[in-house]
Amino acid sequence: FGLTNAGIAYHLFRLVSSLIFLTSLFLFLKFLLPPKLLLPSWLLILLSTGFPSVMLNPLKFNLVYDWLTEFNPLYRLVALPHYLLGNSLLLLTILFYLQKRWPILALTSLLLVAIHPISFIFTSLILTAITLHTLFATRNPLKGLPFVLFTLITLPVAFYFKHLLTLPPWLHMANWEKTTSYGLIPYQFLLALGPTFLLAPIGVIS
Repeated sequence: FGLTNAGIAYHLFRLVSSLIFLTSLFLFLKFLLPPKLLLPSWLLILLSTGFPSVMLNPLKFNLVYDWLTEFNPLYRLVALPHYLLGNSLLLLTILFYLQKRWPILALTSLLLVAIHPISFIFTSLILTAITLHTLFATRNPLKGLPFVLFTLITLPVAFYFKHLLTLPPWLHMANWEKTTSYGLIPYQFLLALGPTFLLAPIGVIS
């Protein structure tokens, strides 16, 4: 768009990605929830954080893993653009899948696997669970066709990325990533998830 300053272009893209995420989350909740719960749920998701750890001497409350953008409400909306787009496309792909909007589902699925493979993996797991539930509930094999469409669109791109990781420089980057992983203590991770850990099972069951 005529921008020659890389820094300005990058931060502008972060802003646009944040707006896309806010809109995607709102549309997703609008489809699932009654109108009176829409705005409170949207704000709770945006502003929620984890349970704090407590130090007794002196009394002090600290957020757990606040350096991870996913757990900090002030960080998550200014994260890397492809993270924000990945989360947005995850929500939109599931939304269009449930709404049976096949052409735009094909587009968001393709963008999802191309932009953020981690979000693609989560989306695949969620759509697998939805499809299995539908098949068991209806006993109609044709209900699985949307998932077949999703798979046919995304798998070629996923295999292409897998192939790239066998070639330099991507191979060297992947090997470097393996040496820079960080360990998370399970109980601290659950604290960092906060209410999500308690409410997610209820949401899945309902």
